[in-house]
Amino acid sequence: MPRTAEHAPAVSRGAAGLLLAVTILAVAVNAWAHSYAERTPIGVVVSWCLFVLAVPTWLAMSISALRRGQRPPFLVAVPVLIALLLVATRLDLPQTVRFGLSRAAFDRLVVLAGPPPAPPAPADADTPGAFPIACPSGVGLYGITACQTDDGGYYFYENADEASGFAYLPSGPPGAAPDGTQPSWQYTDRGDGWYAFALADESD
Repeated sequence: MPRTAEHAPAVSRGAAGLLLAVTILAVAVNAWAHSYAERTPIGVVVSWCLFVLAVPTWLAMSISALRRGQRPPFLVAVPVLIALLLVATRLDLPQTVRFGLSRAAFDRLVVLAGPPPAPPAPADADTPGAFPIACPSGVGLYGITACQTDDGGYYFYENADEASGFAYLPSGPPGAAPDGTQPSWQYTDRGDGWYAFALADESD
């Protein structure tokens, strides 16, 4: 005998609350992963695992609620949260907000280090220098693994393999070398001489 609206199982508040909590956690983890200069693969994988759990659950609970003529908040809240995340990551808002909150700490570090040296001659372009002061283990909301002086500015790396981070380059990022070789980094302007950088995609 098919279930009528009266016989469809009700959606408990506990289940709805758990669904919202899992969705919010997935959104938060994914946004945090995108807040680095280069998004962290582990954070992206964890968030998508949570989405794989949340979305089918939302669909099943939504069908059950609609059969009973209910319009619980999670019916709209879950897709709205996911849509907001997609828009935020598309506009690079997670990194913009996190770096913005850390900007004052980065500025203070640059003041303590003093003005960076002029950009090196092309022959010395591949020889980074030491950071003038002790490199901190963290700046603002970011962990820092290494600091270097290069390209007329300062580089602050956010991971052990030094594949990404933030750079203070008052003269701008380096251009192509005299032989036409492109820079190893891909830069994103963060304003007032600050840039996020990550290894350039060699497939481009």
